[in-house]
Amino acid sequence: MEPVGTSTERMAISAPDGVTVMLDPNIRPRAIASRQDHLDRLNRIMHRADIVKTSTEDLAYLFPWSGRGRRRHSAAGQRPACVVVTDGAAPVRAFAGGKQIRADVPAAPVVDTVGAGDAFAGAFLTWWLGNGLSRSDLGDPEAVRGATQAAILASVVTCTRRGAEPPWAYELAGHDGWRWLPPGDPPG
Repeated sequence: MEPVGTSTERMAISAPDGVTVMLDPNIRPRAIASRQDHLDRLNRIMHRADIVKTSTEDLAYLFPWSGRGRRRHSAAGQRPACVVVTDGAAPVRAFAGGKQIRADVPAAPVVDTVGAGDAFAGAFLTWWLGNGLSRSDLGDPEAVRGATQAAILASVVTCTRRGAEPPWAYELAGHDGWRWLPPGDPPG
């Protein structure tokens, strides 16, 4: 939606080379005025994106002709060094360095899924940067596996509460992948 769409596009495509850019299409069909204009914008951003985090629902909108279960990640283009595909409670698939990475999503009591995808994307980037990694490391499947597993944890925690409530750092500290976070106490 405007003016956010244009501003986001400008920021993404003009990002300096040292900046890691993640694209999460986060498709909301009812909020899209023109499907073609939206696809054109995503394509322009895709040319600068280093990471594409998408869901199977997003892919179904973006590539309606592609059957479920096919390797739709290749349709995202050759530019992104890393593509991550979430599918609810199903395993997350990531593609980096010519490898497919599969990471299981642990069972948890789901209260609400609002914000789970945003928590995943934010946690992936936080983990990536917190571990001192950059764009050039996106071809390392093991680093991508670590970021994916850490992001899954943040997303699962988000699903255990009502509303878009991602975890606090103290809730992640000490868990595999988040051991670099300093221990802390709940706010307040």
